[in-house]
Amino acid sequence: MFTDINEVDQVSVDNSFDNVLSSSVSTQASTHDISPGINEVDQVSVDNSFDNVLSSSVSAETSPGNLFKNDPVHFINSKLTPEEINLIIQLGPCQPCSDDLPQKHFPFDKTSRHGHFNEQWYSRLLPDGSRVIRDWLSYSPTLDTVFCLPCMLFTGHNKHKAVTTWTKVGYSTWQNGRQNIMLHEISNIHVNASITLKTKKNSMPIIPALESSRKTNVALNRQIVFELIDITLYLARHNLSFRGHREGWEEKNKGNFKDILLLMAPNSYALSSHINSIKSQGKHVCSFISWERQNQLISSISEFIGSTIRSDIKRSRMFSISIDSTFDAARKEQVSFIIRYVSHSSGNIFERLLALKESPVTTGESLFNLFELVMDREGLDWKNELVGQSYDGASNMSGEYKGLQARINVENNSAIFVWCHAHRLNLVMANAVSSSLDAVDLFGNLESIYSFIWCSKKRAALFREFQDKHYPNMQKKSMKRVATTRWGSHDAALETVLQKFDAILETLEETRKNEGSGDVKVGSTIAGFMKYFLSYRFVLTAYTFKKIFTVLSPLSKIMQSVDIDLLTVTNIVETSKHDLNFLRDDDNTFDNLYEQAQSFIDKSDYEFEVLKTTRIKKVPRKHDEKCTDERIQDPIQLFKINTVLPALDHVNNEMNKRFNPDHIGILKDISLFSLKRIEEIMKKPILLPIDSFVKLCNTYKILDINCLRTEYLQFTSRFPEIKKTLVLPAKLHTETELNKSDDEEFLFSDASSGMDDNDNKTLKENKNSKSLIYIFNLLHSTGLDSVFPHLYSAIKIAVTLPVSSCSTERSFSKMKLVKTRLRSSTSEDRLEGLVKISCENDIVIDKDLVVDIFAQKSSVLIKSLIL
Repeated sequence: MFTDINEVDQVSVDNSFDNVLSSSVSTQASTHDISPGINEVDQVSVDNSFDNVLSSSVSAETSPGNLFKNDPVHFINSKLTPEEINLIIQLGPCQPCSDDLPQKHFPFDKTSRHGHFNEQWYSRLLPDGSRVIRDWLSYSPTLDTVFCLPCMLFTGHNKHKAVTTWTKVGYSTWQNGRQNIMLHEISNIHVNASITLKTKKNSMPIIPALESSRKTNVALNRQIVFELIDITLYLARHNLSFRGHREGWEEKNKGNFKDILLLMAPNSYALSSHINSIKSQGKHVCSFISWERQNQLISSISEFIGSTIRSDIKRSRMFSISIDSTFDAARKEQVSFIIRYVSHSSGNIFERLLALKESPVTTGESLFNLFELVMDREGLDWKNELVGQSYDGASNMSGEYKGLQARINVENNSAIFVWCHAHRLNLVMANAVSSSLDAVDLFGNLESIYSFIWCSKKRAALFREFQDKHYPNMQKKSMKRVATTRWGSHDAALETVLQKFDAILETLEETRKNEGSGDVKVGSTIAGFMKYFLSYRFVLTAYTFKKIFTVLSPLSKIMQSVDIDLLTVTNIVETSKHDLNFLRDDDNTFDNLYEQAQSFIDKSDYEFEVLKTTRIKKVPRKHDEKCTDERIQDPIQLFKINTVLPALDHVNNEMNKRFNPDHIGILKDISLFSLKRIEEIMKKPILLPIDSFVKLCNTYKILDINCLRTEYLQFTSRFPEIKKTLVLPAKLHTETELNKSDDEEFLFSDASSGMDDNDNKTLKENKNSKSLIYIFNLLHSTGLDSVFPHLYSAIKIAVTLPVSSCSTERSFSKMKLVKTRLRSSTSEDRLEGLVKISCENDIVIDKDLVVDIFAQKSSVLIKSLIL
């Protein structure tokens, strides 16, 4: 298929350059039609390589050089690439005859006795009388000079005058032409260059086969790495370990990575052949499955995920940050950085794990330095694009003067601090359970019975056995611990005891029979449990807090949603406050509680101790007293006054204290973007306050207050026709986010509110309409962001502001699944990569880009994976 390179004679000169290209340039579909000597160059670069040389030619459009593609004028004084040199060698020297020239003769030089170039000089007479072609002599019709092709290609760096004449300037002294040509061809420089040229010519026919074989190997290696990426993603997303204790091929358990590799090998030719090569050749084969390569695969996938997140953030041009820290299995303080932003393409809100870093010191200054380090590494302009920050209530985070939020505000006063709503609500719950002695006894006994039953394997087995006996068709449950740092733990522990009450009591009775007779401590402990749990005091206290938790627990789950915005959570909090106030003011609240408690007692086969009537202590009357206090003797009323009402008062006070709308100054401006306010101002534009958006625009300088007000009024005036495209979902949050199918029913049920059915229906319908996300999606999906740019930016800021730092807690949950006791020695980079892959498992992985990143990890990988 290829032209014989060694047969470079006058006939080969006459071949057109297009024919040479057609036989030298490979097509993308075939790996065999490769140009001889063209190493690692694709279709486009080969086609353009010689054209680039031509572009540097000094010849005019009508120059004779345009008739000869191998005219030296095209590439003298040019820095040639290896590919261009190969093409020039393939074309050979330019040796036209006089008849080939436009004027049918060589140009005359009147100053010389021998007035022109002689075409007989193309050949050389040998001592035996035979003639050979001088395949090094190249004549330029454009310049009327001759050049030495080997010297031009391989001695261009030599600046000796004799060499420069034959490589840069050209020889044109025709009077002594034959002698000087003969002198040059016997010079050492020419001989060495000719040997180099001949050697390269002889090796050129082998190069296509080598190149074809290399491309095949690279394609096979990339397919192997593709499948290794799938294995890495599977293990990382399921938080499984990669390596085993011993990983030799003869071991039965070689670790998850190698075992899955062997499991997939029978169905994959690439993996099967690679494994056989490793087993047979050992270290002589580039292995992609060693522990080092596994770490590099994890790092490559993590880098791709990080680059995707950075790209989305930079297109969004605004983001908020949430930071929290916790101990890992190795007792290292790990700091999680969560970024919240709005996707530029889809308009969806995302909270992504940006980084996971170790910080042994967690002061405000240390955290700020670590924050700056992460922002610089990720290339984020936090001083201009950070719009909000959310942390828990720790002083090193939320401190007013030396906390992290204060230090960030010094550099960027637009980064509004939002105290995590979920943490605040958890503090409300934690304080509520200590509102009275009965509340303290309730949750103290719940924690004690958890330790007593669940920390003993015999008692835990008895508890499961009695669950099967009493509740055969119900799912088994474990005892729950009451932990102040675990959101919803109080509600879960109380619900478990009420649902599995009979099984718990029978477990206690059976334990007293088996262990109580020989161990007085166990016997007395069980007696105390039995006395407390078989009392009206326990049941009434339990149902009091169950009523409170029907309002607070769904609120806690909603606050943990990623797609909730600041205005929506404020409205939900206000609704919950209203429900709690109604529980406190409604005269029937306690009667309903008592009826529920009495129904629970009536269904049980056990006898409960009633509330005792305390003896009234007589107080001596003073001589000037005319009346005495009337003491309440009814124990039911005393329980209401001492336990139920203080619990409700305590919760209401804490909710008002910790959820004050005035804590966020721009909240009133943001509330103007709600559907309710838009419809009000649509009907009466005069209702727009004269100081509207002042605080918002003063905080965020990118907003112009006059433009924002004008666009807002224009938007509200045309809203009736715009809102036809707005389709509100039936529910604000999915069942997966709430984790319970009946949480929304609890939130809006009559049991937690004094509103009638019509009021509840109206609240359900209007709840979603208060969300800013759907107004934002309306502007985004209809393309109105270009019509109302300031309005769009203002609402975008509002939905970007963080509500809670729950995503940092989720990242810690993933981290504790990755860094277990047996994996406590994992490095920080590997830990960050695994947690990032596990947390951001919805990002689509481009395997080709991952392989390119992976290949840059070492020079060996570049040779194996990159053409």
